[in-house]
Amino acid sequence: MNIGATTRRLLARHPWIWWALTLGLAVIVGLGVYGQLEAFERARSSWGETVTVAVADGDHGAGDALRSRSVAVPVAIAPPAALRERPPADATARQRIADGEILTAVDVTGGDGPAARADPGALVVPVDDPRAGTVSIGLAVQVVADGIVVADRGRIVDVADQTVFVAVPARLAPAVAAAAQADLVTLVYVP
Repeated sequence: MNIGATTRRLLARHPWIWWALTLGLAVIVGLGVYGQLEAFERARSSWGETVTVAVADGDHGAGDALRSRSVAVPVAIAPPAALRERPPADATARQRIADGEILTAVDVTGGDGPAARADPGALVVPVDDPRAGTVSIGLAVQVVADGIVVADRGRIVDVADQTVFVAVPARLAPAVAAAAQADLVTLVYVP
């Protein structure tokens, strides 16, 4: 005799068996979920002391309006410059920030204009570039004048019409400005 047919006949005569098996399976699944939640809480309590920090709420590009949320993390993984409170509503991303990344003072700017997006210790120099419409904020560049590297590292912090605003180390800014004024500057894009 077919076992499937016998099982169906048995369950048709005694429906309480079906409900008992269903209840038993639900209890097993519930206990499994409860065990996982307990393991999660044990792991979380093993963190020790926690601190509340601001994290990015979504991916951001340089210059994007910053969305954030507060999260408790172990003190051991919070960077020293981590923001303990959410940044103000007018804050923007100074650089590319991934979803869930802990925000630091270097990641966030709240001011207006190109200098607000520059890293601490950098100065911003405007450079006329007819290809300005094809570049984006955050690109790494080198500044070259007449075949000589004037600034070996820089970052585009703003673009307006045909002007590209480049943040360079403060000690190199006067040379970059002089070369830009003489119309000798070429921006070399770093991969």
